[in-house]
Amino acid sequence: MSYIPTIGDVVREFRRDRQISLTDFSRRTGLSKGYISGLEHNKIDNPKSDKLKRLAAALRISERDIVSRRMPHEVKDGNVASKEDVAGFTLVEDGDGQTAVGQPTQKASSSSTVYGSPLSPSNQEILVQRLAVLEKMLCDAHEELRETRALVARMQKE
Repeated sequence: MSYIPTIGDVVREFRRDRQISLTDFSRRTGLSKGYISGLEHNKIDNPKSDKLKRLAAALRISERDIVSRRMPHEVKDGNVASKEDVAGFTLVEDGDGQTAVGQPTQKASSSSTVYGSPLSPSNQEILVQRLAVLEKMLCDAHEELRETRALVARMQKE
């Protein structure tokens, strides 16, 4: 079975690919180093929409890239979001010429659209395979439950 990266894996790989230190990334996102570290080490597996937007904006990628588990090598070089529209946030340059997350713009997406992003074809295939395995396990468990109920019913009659 193939490995599907977590959101934390994706964030860590993009941060490393962009050569952004944890301290700098924390400053750019407005999130604590502890939160980012927890996410990157898979202690936090489902960041809220506002935090996901900040992560994507600081990495200059789309939320879709993160939630669809696209790794840096899968994102085309020209697929860097513009400063005006990165995950619904405006990016501003600080005194050192570094990009930092500004205030949300009016066109920020709602939390219901964040996780509705389509997966890449390879991840879709992996997901379909996993669903088939789970379906088989569920059918087996259902059959075992029916057999157990029948056995209990026979024991109660005796």
